[in-house]
Amino acid sequence: MTKLKCSVTECQRQREGKKEHCLPHHRQIQKHGKITNRIIQIRKKNRICELDGCGNKYVSNGYCGRHFSQFRRHGSIISVGRINAKSTGTKLRSGYVYVMMKGHPTADIKGYVKRSRLVWERNTGHVVMPPEIVHHKDEVKTNDEFNNLKLLPDKKAHVKEHGGRIGGARVITKEMVIKKMITAASITKGNLTIRDFSKFSGFSQTTLNNKFGWNKLKEELCIK
Repeated sequence: MTKLKCSVTECQRQREGKKEHCLPHHRQIQKHGKITNRIIQIRKKNRICELDGCGNKYVSNGYCGRHFSQFRRHGSIISVGRINAKSTGTKLRSGYVYVMMKGHPTADIKGYVKRSRLVWERNTGHVVMPPEIVHHKDEVKTNDEFNNLKLLPDKKAHVKEHGGRIGGARVITKEMVIKKMITAASITKGNLTIRDFSKFSGFSQTTLNNKFGWNKLKEELCIK
């Protein structure tokens, strides 16, 4: 028994089961309540973009994903090859100003360098290399005037310069904890509990246990 063709005149597909239409037209009716596209092209396996010189996998309207995006945005194909935008000038990242300086020893993968490093280098001749950090005295990250900058040897010195806080978040170091533990132990005459020390220092018990090891610190300082 031969299957009947779709009831849409322009369609050459066979009907889907006992339905009057082929599957694609039946789905159109289910979704829109009517036939929206009478002629549906048969998709071929391994179909590629119709533009000469492309060869990428077909996505829609005869184009691959990249060229279809061009067509949808501009109404036409503006470039068969990949469009590479040249990165130039400056950009803002995490509050700091970065300058395009490809080839610089501290440039990131896209060729950008912190402007504060370049200002320090230009005024002193010293290339700022990690772990060195250029500190902003007024804590305004975009103020890269030379008289507002200070070279620090590492992150630890930077935290100390900020009084234990960077970006509003308190950074607790082991040295800070030990210093306060010695002070607290002298007040309590050596009998120091984590609960009492937490109230005295403002450091949470979780931080003291998990980050620094409370019992180990007490052993190092010979505190009961």
